[in-house]
Amino acid sequence: MSNGVPKFLRLKNLEERGIAKTHQAVRHMQTHHGFPVGRLLGPGTRVWTEDEINEWLASRPTEPSRQTKERVARSIDARKTSRQMLDEEAA
Repeated sequence: MSNGVPKFLRLKNLEERGIAKTHQAVRHMQTHHGFPVGRLLGPGTRVWTEDEINEWLASRPTEPSRQTKERVARSIDARKTSRQMLDEEAA
């Protein structure tokens, strides 16, 4: 915020920052990940303040959850099993 005036970010700015590429992705994050609702500047023009986006980013976990770690381990095991089966068929 400069001189008390907040800097507004539009979807294009969110995309540039690697946060969301589509309005659908923003809605998903709002529903499931606590992403800020933002505000309408006009018909079809939604914006977020830079501060609220930075606060949301700071609130995000930095370490993967136990569930994510377990899912990754199962995925790796499934790929190994699949690869072994393909190797056995080829032999």
